[in-house]
Amino acid sequence: MKHAPAPMRPPSPPGGARREAIARLKTEIARIETAETTAESGTPAPGPVPFGIAAIDGHLPGGGLATGAVHEIVAGDDGMGATGFALALIARLTRAATRRPWLWCGQDLPPYGPGLAGFGLDPAHLIVARCASDRDVLWAMEEGLGAPALAAILGEVGALDTRAGRRLALAARLGGVTAMVLRSAPAGQQDTTSPAVAATRWRIRGLPPGSGGEDGFGWRVDFLRGGGALPRSWQVVWQPGRPETTAPENTAPENTVKTCEDGSEDHGWENGNLAPPGTLSLAAPLSGGAVPEGDTGPRRAAG
Repeated sequence: MKHAPAPMRPPSPPGGARREAIARLKTEIARIETAETTAESGTPAPGPVPFGIAAIDGHLPGGGLATGAVHEIVAGDDGMGATGFALALIARLTRAATRRPWLWCGQDLPPYGPGLAGFGLDPAHLIVARCASDRDVLWAMEEGLGAPALAAILGEVGALDTRAGRRLALAARLGGVTAMVLRSAPAGQQDTTSPAVAATRWRIRGLPPGSGGEDGFGWRVDFLRGGGALPRSWQVVWQPGRPETTAPENTAPENTVKTCEDGSEDHGWENGNLAPPGTLSLAAPLSGGAVPEGDTGPRRAAG
């Protein structure tokens, strides 16, 4: 007895097309899951917050940084660059929200007030939770994600395990608050290949001094994963806003700027005024644009 021939399967698409198809499916699944969670919680789904850089926003699913989600930032050097990048994102989140207070959770000293003002962040809107351990930081973040009065949360930890990350992600979706987890373990001790539970994972390294001009600075921004989008790298510079100040007549210009105890200028806190938001832009493009698999990149020399 003859059997009917088995139906022919369509040929598999080429590697690049297959990856793009999988990325689209993952993005759609993430959108459906977010919509279902939002419907259960009764909280309106907030829209993404754009970087203001077309190359980055066009690469991210949804056109920007998802709100009501957790984003993981890995320090690729001494951590200072990653902290600045996180603060720049917090500034964009607080400006996009009707709520202004935001929560910092960490074991070290909180961000410096005049430095925050340089990012357009009012130090009066900062709430500090100084913790004794990573576990306490993650607990404080999870509790904060249930507070609808907050615009965003920044937590600094050495590592983020899968279980804690899932708890944060669920709390963020239910509460509608956006969280940044800054993983600040020493360079070379960061795992960027473990499964990601955050909406996005980034690795940030500071660019050499002068990359952002006289007052600004820059980062190498590696987008590692999120929403099914492929890894990609950019060089981004940040220029601070300058508050409008009017010098009184017969007053020397240097008397119109407050200084630190060491005499250095406090950018963004001139005359006690908050600086307008700074701007993000692309620096010179990286060759190829893609992040090599397993790349840890060059380390910035000490000093």
